[in-house]
Amino acid sequence: MDQVVPWQALVDLIDPHYSKTSKKGGRPPYPLMSMLRIHLMQQ
Repeated sequence: MDQVVPWQALVDLIDPHYSKTSKKGGRPPYPLMSMLRIHLMQQ
């Protein structure tokens, strides 16, 4: 998967829209790279 998926390009595209923290508190979000890999593995 690392050879065919341009991970850094995807992270750069999604990062401005990915929630860093919640205004209400709560659990911190998972790292973007982990969530992206999990999502693509599920597909």
